[in-house]
Amino acid sequence: EYTGDYGLGTPDEARPVLREFHQRRAEALASASPDLLAIETIPSGVEAEAIVDVLDTLGDVPAWVSFSCADDRRLHDGTPIEVAVEAVAGSPAVVAVGVNCTAPAHVPALIRRVATVTDKHLVGLVMVDHDQVEPCLLRRRQRLVGGDAAIDRDDDGGALILQPQQRRRIGAV
Repeated sequence: EYTGDYGLGTPDEARPVLREFHQRRAEALASASPDLLAIETIPSGVEAEAIVDVLDTLGDVPAWVSFSCADDRRLHDGTPIEVAVEAVAGSPAVVAVGVNCTAPAHVPALIRRVATVTDKHLVGLVMVDHDQVEPCLLRRRQRLVGGDAAIDRDDDGGALILQPQQRRRIGAV
């Protein structure tokens, strides 16, 4: 999986390199006037900080940012999910935050944690390898959790769709 360890040195050394890396790509995408940029599978807090710096230069291009997590509390580099979300949620360009490319068992707790630090839309995208999915997840529209967040799974390749109750919803495919 993605670890966020790009061999770029300290966070202060890595941040400008990551910013430059994402800036060129984001500008190219923004020039096509997209409805939304999907910034996904971010495994490190430092990369999240660099990305929000980039998004803030693009003008009126909205984005969602989703993180790849190691467990039900942390990104792959060890950054707590709440810290990563706070790093991006303050940007006016970011309209939604969440998780993707994360083990389905971790998603409910992560989304609950995300919801404690932002009132932005929540997104949960989890693409899984069918060989690694527990059999109960392969049932069409299987309800995985209850309470304040419900996650349904479609049989179209492993996408999980988050449907938080009492919050505006963002669809994810």
